[in-house]
Amino acid sequence: MSGADIAAEVISALRADGFTSRLSGTGMVAQGDIKVLGRAISLRLEYRDMSFSEPPYVFVENAAALSRPVVPHLDEQNELCVVDRRTFIPDRYATAAQARGVLVKAIDVLTAGQGRTAEAAIAAEFPQHWGGKVIYTELAEAGGRADVFMNRGATWAAPASATPREGATTASVVRTPAQLSFSAQQRRPATLAEVLDWAAAWDADLPGAILVALGGLSSENPLCFIVASNGIVAFRVEVGRGAGDQTISALKRPEGWRAALSTPIIRRCPVTRFQGQPSDVSHLLGRNTHDRPVLAQKHIVLVGCGSVGGFLSQALARMGAGFE
Repeated sequence: MSGADIAAEVISALRADGFTSRLSGTGMVAQGDIKVLGRAISLRLEYRDMSFSEPPYVFVENAAALSRPVVPHLDEQNELCVVDRRTFIPDRYATAAQARGVLVKAIDVLTAGQGRTAEAAIAAEFPQHWGGKVIYTELAEAGGRADVFMNRGATWAAPASATPREGATTASVVRTPAQLSFSAQQRRPATLAEVLDWAAAWDADLPGAILVALGGLSSENPLCFIVASNGIVAFRVEVGRGAGDQTISALKRPEGWRAALSTPIIRRCPVTRFQGQPSDVSHLLGRNTHDRPVLAQKHIVLVGCGSVGGFLSQALARMGAGFE
């Protein structure tokens, strides 16, 4: 079947579900509504090439119509994870059926995402739901400070070094025993006040710890990491965007900054959120669980540890290779 024939079948199949389609650049876009718990939810399906060799990207266009602000498997760009793209197997002779299957799966995902299990589902993937750019972290054993620096275009955070790293900035690290998530009413925080309110819902001591940690930093857009049992997230207070020049000048004194943290003008400052992705050895080897017996207690020879071999070594560790 040609790409044009497959496209015609997909368009016809989605039309049966009330979706309209149009060609867009090198792909195709389909738009329409599905019913989720009695509400009309608008979806946009983007096929980004006409070979239909991968599933469409699915976006919720009216996420505000959902019953909770943060929904499992729906990111802050409103892209809905419906199909695991890594394991998807395209069938050129059943592409139309697969397209309609995506709609059915979207209904299932959004329905489950507003039920009783939503909070636990968010907790299981909490850093991704917190959102923001990725910072690679090595903070499993970090104290109250971290060095944040750029390396090969990526941002990294590591325990503060006794010898300052070139180009590194200092951030604070706070820890909580709580498992973090978002309740049915909570939104992703956009200001410092919202961060503190969100934190208080999960650990009554966490807001105070955050304020103490911020007070120990400079007022120049301080960055704070929160290390929880289910992941690491961070936020930066954008003081320069939330306070006037006169206020910023007064905040350059440490005592002025610490006192200002309790004032509305600083609490209203916007924050930029970041999600931590652990990259320390203890995390990688911690994935070496006993439910992968095939590679456990095996000798594996890996020749070369460059761009390919280095990736394979991490993958093997996660799959259970090695000796105790």
